[in-house]
Amino acid sequence: MRRSGAAALLALVACGDPAEWRPAKNAESFPAAKAAYRVPAAEPECQAIGVVHAEGASALEDIATTTARHGGTHYVVRGDEREEHLETRGAVTRVGSGLYVGHATTSRVVDRALWAEAFRCP
Repeated sequence: MRRSGAAALLALVACGDPAEWRPAKNAESFPAAKAAYRVPAAEPECQAIGVVHAEGASALEDIATTTARHGGTHYVVRGDEREEHLETRGAVTRVGSGLYVGHATTSRVVDRALWAEAFRCP
């Protein structure tokens, strides 16, 4: 019974992150930080603690939040894939005998996938 309760608790904690967290091998566990900041490169005294993956319009915010929740203070974006396409949505309504009215809306959609390396800096 204890084992399944611990697994359920672990699942709840894992689901709380807005991005996917993958801890580094043999990395220490740190308490949550107040915030994590994007930097172009990590300082030599910083310790790599994991990798974060996120998708969507708020990917950078999700990476920063997840990094801070796992004790990271900084992150370096290592990959940024961006794909744009047009998406059309429409509907048709019958307004009379044999009479139909339709409309369509086309919008530009940007799919973005990022991954970053998370660090704990003094």
